[in-house]
Amino acid sequence: MNTHFSFKKMTLTLLLLTFGLGEVGAILTKTKRHIQGEIPKLKNKNNQDGVDLSTTATDNFKIGDELILSYRYSDPDRDEDDSTTTVIWYSIINGETKKISTSHIKNKSANSTGNGESKLEITSATKGASNFKVSITATSKSGDPNSGESFVINDIFKNPYGDSISNKIEKNLSLKGSIAGIYDSKDKSFSKNLINEEEQIKVGGTYVFRLWSGADKNVDLTSKVKYEWRLLGQSASDNITAPPEGFKTKIFNRDFIVPNNEEAKKITNSKDGAQGFNLAVDWK
Repeated sequence: MNTHFSFKKMTLTLLLLTFGLGEVGAILTKTKRHIQGEIPKLKNKNNQDGVDLSTTATDNFKIGDELILSYRYSDPDRDEDDSTTTVIWYSIINGETKKISTSHIKNKSANSTGNGESKLEITSATKGASNFKVSITATSKSGDPNSGESFVINDIFKNPYGDSISNKIEKNLSLKGSIAGIYDSKDKSFSKNLINEEEQIKVGGTYVFRLWSGADKNVDLTSKVKYEWRLLGQSASDNITAPPEGFKTKIFNRDFIVPNNEEAKKITNSKDGAQGFNLAVDWK
């Protein structure tokens, strides 16, 4: 009799536990706000909020030099850096601000072993620029919030958020300092630039284009640009006038032999062929 009573008592207890615990487990309470981490931050070399600027140029910007934006990334939650996806570089030419194509920009996100950076290569596309502008926003690949402070540098020589480009560079800044030259192929020392010299261009003559880093001709930049030979001006006797951009010869990135009348007429539609026109090069 006692045994039977104990068994029923045990069964009742298990039933109460089972259903009772089930009721309690189905009730969820939550906080009004969700979990947040810390905002990502960018730090300059002095560990202040900001970024630094530098350049590979030593005296004057020339094609092939680089402008570099760098920073140290900080995120206590360990969300990975994605800040370089927000970088935009601009050139300032004749007071007009123009966005620069990403094809001239190389970005590297920060990680545990190194800083983040964005490198802008100076190309002929920015020829004539008097300054550059750059912007970046502290951004992480994950987390909440994943966006922090934005830094807009309107003048690379006056960066309010860290190191600036040297004043020495600013004083000597002239992307137009790249010197273009047209030379007779016999002029092996490139001593007579026919852009400036009063030397006659001859039918059948071979001519060479060169782009130098400066007047001293220390660095030949020709291989870094693409160019086409053009004919400008007016024919010698039948008043055929070239369009403003010149007659396109379709001779690219190599020496130019001035064609005879028969061949040149296919380009100029003039009985004079190439005679009377000026030789020119369109490069970029």
